[in-house]
Amino acid sequence: MIVFAIHHVVTLLVIPMNLYYYDNYYYWSFIGIQQFAAAFQLSINEYTYFLDLKKKGSLCKMQTANVIVFVQVIITRGVYYLWISYNLIRQWILDKRWNFVWVGAIVLLIFTFHNILLCIVPYYQRMMKFFNYKKNQEKEKNQNQEKEYIELSEEKEN
Repeated sequence: MIVFAIHHVVTLLVIPMNLYYYDNYYYWSFIGIQQFAAAFQLSINEYTYFLDLKKKGSLCKMQTANVIVFVQVIITRGVYYLWISYNLIRQWILDKRWNFVWVGAIVLLIFTFHNILLCIVPYYQRMMKFFNYKKNQEKEKNQNQEKEYIELSEEKEN
C-alpha cells in the first residue's frame, strides 16, 4: 500500500500543472520520460523472462539486457529526473507560485525516493545477480554436494 501511495503521490501535481503549466517543456518532459522509462523497463524485463539460462548465449543476452536497462534507469530515473525536477522548481520560484514550490518540492522529493528505492537499486541488484550467476550456480552446487555428503555420512553412522 505504501509503495502504491508513493508511486502515485506525483498525481497531486497533475491537475494544477495541467491548468497552469500546460505548455511547460519540463512538465511534459517529466511525464514523457517517466512513461518511456517504465515502458522500456517492462519491455526488456518481459524479453528476459523468455531466456533459458541453460542454453548457450542466453546468459550473455540476459546480462546485456540488464546492463541496458540499468543504464536507462540511471539516465531517466536518476540524472534526467533530477534535471527536470530542478527546472520545474526553478520555474515555480521565478513565477512566484509558492504553493507549487512547497507542495511540488515535497512530491518530487518523495518521488525521488521512489526512483532510488524502487527503480535504481532493484535494477542494480538484478544486473549484479546475473553477472554473478555462474559463480552463484557453482556455489549452490557445492553446497548441495556438501549436504548430500553429510546426509550420506549420517546414514552410514546409523
